[in-house]
Amino acid sequence: MEKTNSTTKTCLLTAGIGCIIIIFLSLIAAAFFFISNSLSDKDRSTKTQNKTSSTSFTNTKYDYSFDLGDLKGEITEVENTDPEVASWYQDTFYYCLNNPDQSEPDPFCNKSGLTNIFTIHVLTQDQYNEVKNSPMSSLQELAQKDNLYFMFSHPNGYLPEKVRSDFLDNIISSFKLKGATQTTNHNPTDSNLTPEQQVKELLKTAKTYYNCTYKYTFEYPSSWACSDGTNSSDQVFTYGKGINITFTSYPASGLTLSQFSQQRISVTDGTPTQQQETQRQDSQGYLVAFENPDSASFYWLQANSFIEMTISGDNYSQENPEAYVVASTLQLNQDLAQCPQVYQQPTQAPIPTQPPPPPQQSAVDPANCTHPNGDVEYWWNNASQAEQDCFILKYPESPFLRQ
Repeated sequence: MEKTNSTTKTCLLTAGIGCIIIIFLSLIAAAFFFISNSLSDKDRSTKTQNKTSSTSFTNTKYDYSFDLGDLKGEITEVENTDPEVASWYQDTFYYCLNNPDQSEPDPFCNKSGLTNIFTIHVLTQDQYNEVKNSPMSSLQELAQKDNLYFMFSHPNGYLPEKVRSDFLDNIISSFKLKGATQTTNHNPTDSNLTPEQQVKELLKTAKTYYNCTYKYTFEYPSSWACSDGTNSSDQVFTYGKGINITFTSYPASGLTLSQFSQQRISVTDGTPTQQQETQRQDSQGYLVAFENPDSASFYWLQANSFIEMTISGDNYSQENPEAYVVASTLQLNQDLAQCPQVYQQPTQAPIPTQPPPPPQQSAVDPANCTHPNGDVEYWWNNASQAEQDCFILKYPESPFLRQ
């Protein structure tokens, strides 16, 4: 994040997203939560539902509903009619917000002035089994009825300004399906559980991310999205409920950990309020807390690269056990069984005897491009190079490409 008290700030870092368990961790009040070892066209037709005075919205085709809160009358439902998407899901409904700043047609809402902020998919048993077994899926299960599964996704990581940071969580927690045989949208952070109990509940359904290139792993709440489906990216985002956590790798370039940390501090927004060297899983780390705006960064060395973990967002405060789940489960320098090929010694490529031929241009005609629906990230990670090039040419203003 580029140039991207206090007792409360110190507590925030030492107790794992500020003071949520200060009573239990007071003996290590000088340390950051990282020290603890415990713990996302033309082939569609737009259908706008009639707005009522209630804040509840009802889908009449499947008889499910959810609460729109302050955004009643601001949401348009767009039902997918794309045959390609229909092969992935039995039905898909995009929920689009009135947004005058959306000058280009949103690829999901098929109309300027609308921005897709969340999606509900209906899956058959076979479709559900395929999604459930995919490590790249970011869909969250909401309810089940008659061998149909209702699942939630939000293709954009960042919401328009007028959308409250807890809006998506409220959609999930208020979702109701008439006659449902199973409902799985329990949100432990909205209950009366203690902070420690909330963390334990979140860990029960948390997903696991592992990076094969830089040998780290962490867990994140099932309602959050994670940007990397390849498990090898130089930059990884996980986000939800107004919290953004970013992992970025940098070449070591002969710097010490302290020198690299000071270099990053100098280009990070905010005033550093605490700096501390720490130890985590036998790896040396460097911790920094910032204010105005509030954020926290943790740096460590992996082989010939430095890794920076940054936590920020509108909801970065002591009431967020979700972020504590990520921070507390971070494991460094792990030999991961899921990706042993990464650790094989690379062989040196032979020196070519003649210049290689120029790369071939993809034969891409934007007029014939298809586009993804629903979980764009899942589509992108399974698309061919030509399909990706086509998407970029046809939808250069897509919110997905701006993430």
